[in-house]
Amino acid sequence: MWFWLIGTAIFLSVEDWRTCMLTVKNFLLCGLPMFIWHPYFSLWILIFIALGILAEYQKIGIGAADFYLLAWWSGYLAMFDLIKIVMIASFVGILLGMIRFRGERIPFIPCLTIGLVVIRFLKFF
Repeated sequence: MWFWLIGTAIFLSVEDWRTCMLTVKNFLLCGLPMFIWHPYFSLWILIFIALGILAEYQKIGIGAADFYLLAWWSGYLAMFDLIKIVMIASFVGILLGMIRFRGERIPFIPCLTIGLVVIRFLKFF
């Protein structure tokens, strides 16, 4: 399962880095097999999906795709792990903004993927 989560996160990161926009097709391609294989549902999934829908219609500083990815991960990760991932991703995003993206949109899914890999690496050891 972890290989699928990290592999699809890397795929979505490359797409987000390249276009700064992800489509529903990408999420269905990556997420639907996970929901079929392990259909775990929680309240956090609904909260993140609602925030994603809000982000589609209001400019709140984070994209809808980022919330959809967090909704997808919240079925498999503990909430404390998700908070750690967002904290690491925010730090990486700040570094990217200072180094490369001055005044531009920062693709945040690669930052979330780095956070996932770091959390997984720390749990492994």
